[in-house]
Amino acid sequence: MKLAEVLRFTPLLQTANEDTFYHLKVEAIKVNERALHIKPSLLRMDSFGNGGFIIDSGTTLTFFTKPLFRAVYMEFKHNVVYPRAPPTAGLRLCYNVSGVSKPRFPRIAIVFAGGAVFRPPPRNYFLSPLNDVRCLGFLSNEGASVLGNLMQQNYYVEYDRHENRLGFAKAHCSAND
Repeated sequence: MKLAEVLRFTPLLQTANEDTFYHLKVEAIKVNERALHIKPSLLRMDSFGNGGFIIDSGTTLTFFTKPLFRAVYMEFKHNVVYPRAPPTAGLRLCYNVSGVSKPRFPRIAIVFAGGAVFRPPPRNYFLSPLNDVRCLGFLSNEGASVLGNLMQQNYYVEYDRHENRLGFAKAHCSAND
């Protein structure tokens, strides 16, 4: 199967303000396939080009606007079974996984316009700043939400500016997917 046959595409949004970022239209965010109950306006760019979602290969972590971050944070907090650990490395939601050989965490899914769904494995967003500690690698942000490069690991990402769309597909370069 060719890469072009497995890429899932979503439109790149045009902005009136600038051409620096790649804006995407997000329809929903799910945790363990359960859609978060959030105002649709939290996912959208306004008429001035503010807010919404961008994808950025130069930003390490993923950032959500404050109200969206709160919703994502609370959903993960209620769905992780491990004991809490103190905040570490600037990450607020951390868990003690000592004695657990293969910790299991909730799965996030980002549903884009056009039906493309991005489902990275938890290792792309549950980070290990210390031995036996896993922290949710999402932070709060002003302005727009940013899909950072750790979330994009082990994915092919195609910025198709000619067709004005973004494509992504699992790279299948790791046996632990």
